[in-house]
Amino acid sequence: MASFNTPLRLAESLEPGQYVCVIEAGAYREDAVVDVPGAYGVAVGDKDYDWSYHTVPQTNLDGREVSSSVGRLLGGSSGINYLVRMRGSSPEYDAWNEFGRGWDWNSLLPYFKAEERYEAYVWGTDQIFPGITEEEDKEARREEPVFRRHCGPVYSTHNTVYTDVLKPTIEAIRSFGIKTNRSPGYGNSTGMFNIDTAVNRQEGTRSYAANAYLQDPKSILPQRNLIVLKGVYATKILFDSNDCAKDAKAVGLACLGGVDWKFPATKVFPFDLKINKEIIVSAGAYNTPRLLELSGIGNPAILSQFNIPTVVDLPTVGENLQEHPYVVSDFIVQDGVFTFDRLRNDPIYRAEQEKEYRENRTGVYATTVSAYGFIKLKNFLTDEEVDELKTELDQEISRASNPFYKRQLEIQREYFEHSGVGDVELIMVPKVFASAPKENTSYISILVSLPHPVARGSTHISSSDPLDPPSINPYYLNNVYDTKILTKAVQFARKISETAPLKDIIVAPSTPGPEVQTYADFEKYVRSRLASIQHPIGTAAMASKSLGGVVDHELRVYGAENVRVVDMSIAPLHIAAHLLDTAYAIGEKASAYLPVMG
Repeated sequence: MASFNTPLRLAESLEPGQYVCVIEAGAYREDAVVDVPGAYGVAVGDKDYDWSYHTVPQTNLDGREVSSSVGRLLGGSSGINYLVRMRGSSPEYDAWNEFGRGWDWNSLLPYFKAEERYEAYVWGTDQIFPGITEEEDKEARREEPVFRRHCGPVYSTHNTVYTDVLKPTIEAIRSFGIKTNRSPGYGNSTGMFNIDTAVNRQEGTRSYAANAYLQDPKSILPQRNLIVLKGVYATKILFDSNDCAKDAKAVGLACLGGVDWKFPATKVFPFDLKINKEIIVSAGAYNTPRLLELSGIGNPAILSQFNIPTVVDLPTVGENLQEHPYVVSDFIVQDGVFTFDRLRNDPIYRAEQEKEYRENRTGVYATTVSAYGFIKLKNFLTDEEVDELKTELDQEISRASNPFYKRQLEIQREYFEHSGVGDVELIMVPKVFASAPKENTSYISILVSLPHPVARGSTHISSSDPLDPPSINPYYLNNVYDTKILTKAVQFARKISETAPLKDIIVAPSTPGPEVQTYADFEKYVRSRLASIQHPIGTAAMASKSLGGVVDHELRVYGAENVRVVDMSIAPLHIAAHLLDTAYAIGEKASAYLPVMG
């Protein structure tokens, strides 16, 4: 869990002999799959590291199930993600404040700063992308103390190795009027930028919740007042059956130890933990509602299907699921153009890089993807096309009967008019990412993602067996608006590849191939290739109970006296950002709400 900071901050405030106990289903992984930055993506789908969930078959994706990755290790998804560090734009957090007091940009900024150990770009190096002037760099440095911090636990740094495709890509994108942003962490994350990475450059390793916040993550007692039980799976919150108070009081936690997640039905032993203060659920947007429902907190109609008695009638648990769908295209580049495919194509180079990483902790294996950005629709669509999409969204608003959902869509409509909130994400990956690669061939990939989808889904238990996976349904592309934007964005990726100076080093489209030309062709490709960028939120949303919230602004579960949720499931509305920094900020802020043991 990225919000490891919550129990740590609480433990720091306790007297000797008082403890916070953290329950973690996975193990502490101290290996190359987690630690080597260039191994990003390797852990995805591996049940030693990943819950490896899938959605139910998606009607609008030709019945495909979509992979839904969630980290199952100490540190959660911060240990297996793509090491991306960024914040959303300030209006997006200001929108949260409408649903939960004290969650606007200005209120969150101190908590963003609390967790980061920021190292700025170095002027005169490839870390400065085309389009940034020296004066812009100097101005960003002058403002840096307001927005960034240099002594927090989690590193926020920049890559030092860049490929031959980066500058031509940025220049091609800039020709469409898309700026290069020197300071995306200052409250405006639009434009293209050199992404911050969760890499400790001194060690050349991933910096994440487990190794950044804990002094000794291998220990059951990693530091004062903190107990960490690894390999233990929480299955149910236990409530006081004799308590006649208005709100249910949690008194313990049912757990399973010894679960082999590749063969989960074997050799498990159950036990209960007693609590004397609070339970903080921090299991993520899929597993948090799963635990709540297994505990009797949720929609009675769903709970009764599995003979689970209702403890707290809270029908919106597991609803409001929002996810970032993405589609990637890749293109063959000319021979001799350096991309990270060289690791695959050149055994001598690969051996040299392995040696450099072993000896110096530098090189390609210490490097992740660098070029990210969020752009406006007007950057690549005509005024008529933009107006058409506005009309589609207006129609979705008029059809919405749920007041919470309706207000969310109205806010998303306001983002259309805000120059500082992105409508589409662009990522350039300097290697093959869509095709089955050809031998001795190098590629560039362009990924597009939808940060503010109209689709709302759900995740619920699939049985009363706590070892069974949840039933996840994001309802991908269940509306014209999402479908049109993603399709047109994939068409734009093709257009970028055909724009100088990038076109001068590209041989041909690979996936989709050059035969894909019309809107109908691209829409078919989108439906066949859409995937999850692994950013689920909203399934225990912060909002008033009357509006459909699961938690209040202090993250207390409605109807439960001493249960809180601290993870991305509390986010009421999605943001144009990758979620790691926001998850850390939620954890830091939540610690301010927690009572100290008496």
